Amino acid sequence: MPQTLQDHISLRLATDVAAESQLQDYVVKPSPKSYPIDLTVIIAAATRANGKCELCEQPAPFLRANGDPYLEAHHIKPLGEGGLDTVYNVAMLCPNCHRRIHYAKNEDDDKKLISGCKKCTYKF
Repeated sequence: MPQTLQDHISLRLATDVAAESQLQDYVVKPSPKSYPIDLTVIIAAATRANGKCELCEQPAPFLRANGDPYLEAHHIKPLGEGGLDTVYNVAMLCPNCHRRIHYAKNEDDDKKLISGCKKCTYKF
């Protein structure tokens, strides 16, 4: 198993994410304040997820144009509530679970995400 984040990061994924979003898709707007998101964190979390939703554990529902699985980044503790922008606070979710986590509050879902993110073995 690779030991460093660099072992996991696909240059193609990093380039595609940056180009696709131009950083705008990765800015959280919880209220009047915006928070920049570290793309390295998103890439590390996506690598950890390995193409599967970290809540329902099903494969991503579709692939991006470049062939990478489509999952959405979710901050378990929102940045606006003091959450950190770290791989331990970001879960990769399918679009359905991402909506579910925001609109159908379920403590078991939250506990599962927190537990899964703590299993990250990347060394920074």
